[in-house]
Amino acid sequence: MTVFSRLLGVSFFLALGLAHPSVIAETVPKAVDEAIAPSFFAFEEGYQMGYQLGFQQGQEAQYSQAEYNPQILGTGNGFEYDYENENDKRAQVGYQAGFLAGFHDGYYPTMDINEPAVERFNTGYDAGFTAGSQAAIVCQQAPNGLYQPTPNPQSPKDKPYSSGYQVGYWQGFDRAWANF
Repeated sequence: MTVFSRLLGVSFFLALGLAHPSVIAETVPKAVDEAIAPSFFAFEEGYQMGYQLGFQQGQEAQYSQAEYNPQILGTGNGFEYDYENENDKRAQVGYQAGFLAGFHDGYYPTMDINEPAVERFNTGYDAGFTAGSQAAIVCQQAPNGLYQPTPNPQSPKDKPYSSGYQVGYWQGFDRAWANF
């Protein structure tokens, strides 16, 4: 799964786990509007917070031999919060994506890479990333388009696929939204 990070004006996709082992550098234009950078960091910071908590919860569930259920604590989608701006929404979406990704990585250590559930997560991630990217473009082209990523996995009963789809969708949507 992909985690967004920045270092000295260069954006990297840092692959966590062995599912997508790659680092892709992208130069950030110097004339980027300063309002865009906080939005990008809002998603990233939310993702990192969610990932840490999700990873812990995934490890605990694995250790106690509980069923794979990343929705056990919810993923922040039940916040009763009136978003002041787009950055707040992006941070919340980043948190949701990070929590699901962290739970998955905590539940399935890298030694379980050939586990069918890991493959289903990766398949869902790829499908979700594509769908999220396309949805962001459609949203941006709509009059008064708002940042409203709403993943709808095709296999909600397949929890690893569904989690991967949602993580991919949120990351794809946010990435396409930021680049539009």
